[in-house]
This record gives sequence, C-alpha cells and structure tokens, in this order.
Amino acid sequence: MLPHCFSPMPLKIQPAQYLLPAIIFLCLYLGAQLLAQSVNLVQNHDFSGGTDSNGVPVGWRLSMSKATQGGAVVLPDQPQPGRFTLHLFKNSPEGSVNLTQTVRLKPNTEYEYYVRGRRQAAYRWHYFGVRCPDTSISLSGHLPHDDSAVAPLFFRSDTGKTLCYLTLALWGREENKDDTVGEMWIEEVVLREVTTPPARISGLGNYFFPSDELSATLWLQNYSGSAKIILQTANRQFAQLDCQVTPGNNPFILSLREVPAGPAELIVTAGEISLSQPIIIQEGVLP
Repeated sequence: MLPHCFSPMPLKIQPAQYLLPAIIFLCLYLGAQLLAQSVNLVQNHDFSGGTDSNGVPVGWRLSMSKATQGGAVVLPDQPQPGRFTLHLFKNSPEGSVNLTQTVRLKPNTEYEYYVRGRRQAAYRWHYFGVRCPDTSISLSGHLPHDDSAVAPLFFRSDTGKTLCYLTLALWGREENKDDTVGEMWIEEVVLREVTTPPARISGLGNYFFPSDELSATLWLQNYSGSAKIILQTANRQFAQLDCQVTPGNNPFILSLREVPAGPAELIVTAGEISLSQPIIIQEGVLP
C-alpha cells in the first residue's frame, strides 16, 4: 500500500492559472524593453518645460557671435493649443546663433538624433548637429522648408568619451553675406538609443550642386569585402565608386559632374546589403 502522501488522486491542472501571469510578465518585459529604446534623452525636448530669466528654454544654452542680431523665443500654443515651438532666428549677416545642450551617453551604444521642424533660410548650413569632443563623431543634418520629415542622424558613441553636444544652429560666414540670414521653427528634438542595424549611411547632406563632392560614411556591422556606391536620377546613373570596405566606419567621396537639377538617390550595395538615401541636386545658392 502506498503512503497517504502518494495516494493516486487525480491531479487537476488549470493552465490558465499559470499562463495568464506568464503572458502578463512577457508583455511587461517587452514593453519595458521598447520603452527603454524609445526614451528621449533630451531635456525639455518639446520646449514645454519653461524658460529661464532670459527667455532661453530650460536645459538649453544660447550663444551668439558678437554683433549678431538674433535670438530664441518659445512660442506657446504652436503649432496647436497646448504645444510649444522654438523660434530660432538670425536677422543680420554677421555671426551665428546657436542653441546647445550637453548630454552624457552610454559608451559604445547606437543612437538616433533628429528634430521635427522647418526653416526659412537660404544657406544650407542652418542645421541641427551632434558632436562628441575628442572623438570622430561630428554630424549635421538639414531642416526642410516645409513640413517634410527630417532625415535622422545615426551614430555609435565612443567606448570611453561619452560627452555629447546637441546643436541647433543658424550659422554665419566670414563673408557676412545676406544668405546666412534666416530662422527655424523646432517642435521637438529627439536623441534616443536604437538597435544596431547591419549597415547605415551617415553624414550625408540633403543638397548638392550639379558638380560637387558628395562625402558621407558607410558604417558596417560585420561585412567585409567590395562595395558599389552610385548616384542616379530618373533611373540614369551619373557617378559610381567601387571600393573595399570593412566593419566599422568607411568614409567615402563621390565626385558629381554635371548632374541635372532635381531629386536624386544615393545607392550603396555591399554583399547582400542594399541601402539608399534621397538627396536634392540644386543649381545656384543651396537652400
């Protein structure tokens, strides 16, 4: 006879009793992972956090060159009630107007940096940028003249030097020409961690002349071998570069000669990797 504790009584299993907590735990875990990836590291990123005694958004620092006429103003209820927009402006050809913020990054981590906004300026170097001192990380992007989406900047932080400067800039030139006068309206600034892709194009501008030097960087996670970089417009190829690439950063320069004005596309193929990014070829003063 079996002891009482081993009596063959039927065991009633209720799967839902254990399955439901497991599902809840999994959802919470995945939600936490997604949240961690989507946390915006920019203080006062949407300019709703108030301003200091000088009217500068909290968390940001305004700097202007000597004799420069310009500034920064936070506009309430723009573009709609309950939201805020930063208006950065430069009314004189002299000097520059810069709004900056300092952020500490995690070492050796992938980041995405972009803004939501637009500009009204003739000169293409009115930009948003990221720079990490004492490293090779220095990237800039351009704002559109309308409500088009802004191409983000991607970069991997240094393994040791993690200080980072974010910049919104109306940049002047030594010649003090009128095309450096302008303004931008920014609704949000975003810096966040992202998952490392197998490859990416970084440091590519939005606008180029018909005859110009297009420079950018091809970053690869694992691939090593040959790569082809071409520029085409309306399915016609105008420039090509064949090169050898390795994992990490691969800077390149593509020479453009008499490319017709209008939309164009930079296409990169490396093994099974295929990347593309649109640009604009424009005659005259670049926007």
